[in-house]
Amino acid sequence: MKRIVLFIFLVSILTRWVFPQQREPSYPGQDPIVEEAIRTLVDGRPTKDLWSVWLKMKQLWEIAENQESKVIIGWLRTWIPHPFDNWPSWVFKRCFCPHLLSPEEGPGLPEPPEKDFRCFFYDPLYVPYLKAIGRYEEALERFRQGTLPILYKEVYDYFEGERSRLFEDAEKYDPDITITWLYSHFYGRVYYSTTIKTEKEYRVWLDNILSHETLARVSHLKDKLSEKDFDELYKKTRTQVYLLEDYKDYEGKPRAFSDQPTTYLIALLSKRYYEKGDLATAIYYAEWHLSREDPVTWGYVDSTTETIDLSAVKVWRTRYLKKLKADGEVDKLYPFIYIEDKPLDPRKGFTKNGEPYVAVFPFCKALNKPAEWIRKGNLLRIKNDSEISIANIKGRWKIYSDEGVKKINAYLKEGEIYLPLKELCQLLNLELQWDEETFIARVFKK
Repeated sequence: MKRIVLFIFLVSILTRWVFPQQREPSYPGQDPIVEEAIRTLVDGRPTKDLWSVWLKMKQLWEIAENQESKVIIGWLRTWIPHPFDNWPSWVFKRCFCPHLLSPEEGPGLPEPPEKDFRCFFYDPLYVPYLKAIGRYEEALERFRQGTLPILYKEVYDYFEGERSRLFEDAEKYDPDITITWLYSHFYGRVYYSTTIKTEKEYRVWLDNILSHETLARVSHLKDKLSEKDFDELYKKTRTQVYLLEDYKDYEGKPRAFSDQPTTYLIALLSKRYYEKGDLATAIYYAEWHLSREDPVTWGYVDSTTETIDLSAVKVWRTRYLKKLKADGEVDKLYPFIYIEDKPLDPRKGFTKNGEPYVAVFPFCKALNKPAEWIRKGNLLRIKNDSEISIANIKGRWKIYSDEGVKKINAYLKEGEIYLPLKELCQLLNLELQWDEETFIARVFKK
């Protein structure tokens, strides 16, 4: 009888570990599988067995039924650290093998020219993996023979291949997807969103979540207290809820929550494409992200989720455009346009015969110039100092203004009318600064 009871107990524990979707969501509309993935990732980061975290996340990914949940969990799997690959040597040694740290290593000191493969045997991802597949002894022997880098390359390529596939799946689903979360360690509740794009949306979401978390802690007292006393308790708890020291992290520091302000997939995709040498796609995603209005730009967890450096993108453009000019293919690079120091969505421009074109309606909207685009009749009216009309008459585009009628090269693309950037700036009496080395334009009102 005792064996039967023990068996039933073990099955119930295993079922809850493998099938967390049976749990109630922490917040309406959330998928408990994604919640469990976030718990696994956050709680697993400081462990010395990241291979177990990788396996657990893979199991959650496999049982997720919702396509978006599957994509998010797959993306989160790429966040599992791989310290031996990309941590500075002194940081790795300080965390995992301090006895190997030499006086010549530390913050501000140059990195050793070659990897210290003694550290490989302390890596929390690769070592448990090699033990699990029965190749740890082989690694030790290779280290003695001086051929460990060959096995390391094989292991690295395996994990990088998995990460690349997960990124590709997420990109195919929606390159503009985001992830935001708040994890209450002590209570085990996870709140997340995949739709937040702006700082304002993030603030509203965070306020709602903190209010929900406050009620989750005090609502059981509502019938036991007077309305006034409960209201005071709610306000006090609401003020303190984000600061409560109800959890200590792996360094022993008090911590109520783990939170991840909005992280954008396109920012990470941009960096990956750059690392792969695909400058065209890297630039496209980077500038799509940079043109976003009111982005969330603070509080990133680590280097895998940093924001994009604009100066780096300029370097990318210079390198890419130099190659395109040599190949006679400059039309492959679209113009990146700043209007009063605010970037315009790069999808609203293209290059034709080396000349930059821009979608007129969003261009005018960014300048706060009233414009009416009548797509059915191919007519665009702009209110400048006087009214300007751009119309297609018998297959030819013409501009009608106080200065008369003028023929112009124009193109229709995806329901938008595009005009040469330089002529449009002249028409609207705007100052244009054009960088021929990067195809970056800056537009200002005179």
